[in-house]
Amino acid sequence: MTMPVYVVAHIAVEDPEAYAEYQRRGLPTIAPAGGRVIAGGGPVHLEGEEMPGGSAIVEFPTMEAALAWYSSDAYQAAIPLRQKASRAVMMGILPGLEQMP
Repeated sequence: MTMPVYVVAHIAVEDPEAYAEYQRRGLPTIAPAGGRVIAGGGPVHLEGEEMPGGSAIVEFPTMEAALAWYSSDAYQAAIPLRQKASRAVMMGILPGLEQMP
């Protein structure tokens, strides 16, 4: 059984106008790769050092689909826009876990 994977990113936007351009160019690259944004926005801080900004979680059906999205020409073209407009930590691609009973 193939489990979904999740791309997790933390983003502190420094230039909202430039970041809006990244969103216009970057977000449309997700669905063609089989992905969907499942969570995003400013988190409620619970513990540890608080990081400014917000977080996003994008679900893909497989690790291969997530890697194909990230390395796609369309998303690679959007990355410099994100880097110019924000400080981001692409935390990685996490495998999904089977549901606990």
